[in-house]
Amino acid sequence: MHTHNTDGEVTYTKKDDASHVKTTSCADCPIGYATKAEEAHTFVNGFCTECDAYEPAVQTGEKSYEIGNGGQLYWFADKINAVDMSESTSGLENLHVTLTADIVVNENVLTDGHLSTEGSFREWTPMQDFYDGVFDGNGHTIRGLFAYTQKSSGLFSTVSRSTIRNVGIVDSYFYGANVVGSICGVSLESTLENCYSQSMTVGAIESSMTGGICGFASQGTIRNCYNTGMVVDGGSAGLSGIVERSSSSNIAENCYYLSDDETDDVNGTTAMELERFESGEVAYLLSEGENGTVWGQHIGEESAPVLNGEKVYQNNNYRGCNDTSPVANVFYRNTEGNTFGSHAYENGKCKYCGIFEDGIGANLVGYSLSLGGNIGVNFYMELSDAVVADNGAYMQFTLPNGTVSHVPVSEAKVTEKDGKTYYVFSCDVAAKEMYDTIQAQIITSDKTGAVYRYSVNDYAKYVINEKNGYAENVRNVASAMQNYGTCASAYFVGMSAPAIIELDAVKAELLEDSMALTGGSLPEGVTYCGASLLLESKTTLRHYFKAEDGVDMSSYGLKEKDGYYYCEIADIAAGKLAVAKNVRVGKFTILSSPMSYAYTVLSSDTAGENLKDLMKALYLYNQAVEKL
Repeated sequence: MHTHNTDGEVTYTKKDDASHVKTTSCADCPIGYATKAEEAHTFVNGFCTECDAYEPAVQTGEKSYEIGNGGQLYWFADKINAVDMSESTSGLENLHVTLTADIVVNENVLTDGHLSTEGSFREWTPMQDFYDGVFDGNGHTIRGLFAYTQKSSGLFSTVSRSTIRNVGIVDSYFYGANVVGSICGVSLESTLENCYSQSMTVGAIESSMTGGICGFASQGTIRNCYNTGMVVDGGSAGLSGIVERSSSSNIAENCYYLSDDETDDVNGTTAMELERFESGEVAYLLSEGENGTVWGQHIGEESAPVLNGEKVYQNNNYRGCNDTSPVANVFYRNTEGNTFGSHAYENGKCKYCGIFEDGIGANLVGYSLSLGGNIGVNFYMELSDAVVADNGAYMQFTLPNGTVSHVPVSEAKVTEKDGKTYYVFSCDVAAKEMYDTIQAQIITSDKTGAVYRYSVNDYAKYVINEKNGYAENVRNVASAMQNYGTCASAYFVGMSAPAIIELDAVKAELLEDSMALTGGSLPEGVTYCGASLLLESKTTLRHYFKAEDGVDMSSYGLKEKDGYYYCEIADIAAGKLAVAKNVRVGKFTILSSPMSYAYTVLSSDTAGENLKDLMKALYLYNQAVEKL
């Protein structure tokens, strides 16, 4: 006799969304007896572990659903695909769907961007028509879809007057007969925004319309989307576009795809190399299209943009020290902050920020030479406000003979040119020192500036060079000054002066009109001894007298030195060296000038050649200055 048992085959049959029927066959039963029991589904990732039923999406309103796992996504697709959406009574129009989590259906569908040759995958049937609805990925991804169909293929087959947004399709494979895209095969009057694909789309035939995001779009908009997945059209791999074909060339806005070359002819889509995805540039551009929201990327860890990722900033790398300098390049990172190069000093001052190279706040911008009066060099300085305000700041001059002098900043001559303020510090030198170097240095209460070195001859050479644009009469003065300095230096150090051709033309006869004239008589006991010429930065003519013992010289205003009494015509500027002036001692007068002294020297049989050359050079220098 046979006793029924529960040792036979066990099968599960879906009853409804909540339960299934467990059927247990009686082993070796002659009449095929089986027991049936209703059980609740056990869902893992939304798929019943026994009957493979799909967990229903969570209905949050009459026409709104939330999807949080793979089974709920399949349940919703079945619901859409089970009805004729063209019928106005379907009740599934204007649906609003929101993802509440990242969804994983299959693992490792793709290997190096291509369909994996290992394993089997749960198949996906694209949603055939999503009508007047909103599918909001809410920043989540859908991973591991595997669709192989002879119809249009993608997450959706077709969307009509719908909005698909904020979703990424990754590690998925979509094969279709004619129209294929990761988001949808066909988009009719719909908006696809903030979507991305890292999946492979394959069109079965050469004429297939296969795109990274959408195969064919009629009207509507595709904006702020990107694709890094491979697009294969009729067996030709390597295209990585956004949309294969559209009814308008302006249907796409701010979209990017991975490629070394432009392959789309659709406006609003741009090919980007891999490094531009990795660098954060594409994430930044997408976020700019979305006013800084939705898109981001953890640079260095994520190789492409993600939704709701870490904010990416575009920063400038400036060539110079501030943002007035040219931009060398832009770069992207997760913190905001430009980078800057070094100061770009021109003539001692940064051309971008104005800081002085010497670190003290002083910058030498140029020189000039005193050609018409005293002999000297003028140093033109730019000074910082701090230096100008420092009551203890001064220019220190160290002369060739070791003499140190100070000119307070507060006493410098101030001049303006082209809107800039310059402080002019002047240093006078003796004729014999024209070839020697002057040292100049700004010193403040707590800092010491750079040492500037210059000479009268340096500037004279600069003036003489015709390329520098000085007038001929100015160049003549500079040349005459050089000759004067050469002869003065030779005379005072006791060396022979080099031959100067211009001196050969100067004879005593040229200076006859400058001969000194005397009149009247000297006081009793007083003798006139002669004259001397002091050749400093300005020229001084002295007349010397000797008095017998007991003669009172106090009433004549003379100075005493080494047993002699003298009076002088001091600080005679070049150009005035031939202007005679009277000197009086009692009733005695002498009308003379430095050229009177020069005439006496050139007329003398006993004067040395060095002194004669010096007077000739002084005469020519005076002549040149008179013509300025």
